[in-house]
Amino acid sequence: MPKGLRQIWTTLAPSFYLGDGWPHDGPEGVRQLDYYSGSIAIQYAQLVYSKLAADTDPVRAEECRGRARKYALHFVH
Repeated sequence: MPKGLRQIWTTLAPSFYLGDGWPHDGPEGVRQLDYYSGSIAIQYAQLVYSKLAADTDPVRAEECRGRARKYALHFVH
């Protein structure tokens, strides 16, 4: 995995997490939530990372999958 990608997911990506599976894309302190960043951009990117880093960063890869599972529970009907 490229060093830059790992650096993004170990430093920047965790700062987007609000909890209960939800990411945000606004500045710190602003609870900005939308379906683009939540359901497409950030969720998809973290699942790609979890696949690419499954062998080299298994703890963070599982954390990403766990966040996606929590997020998906909000959309079960």
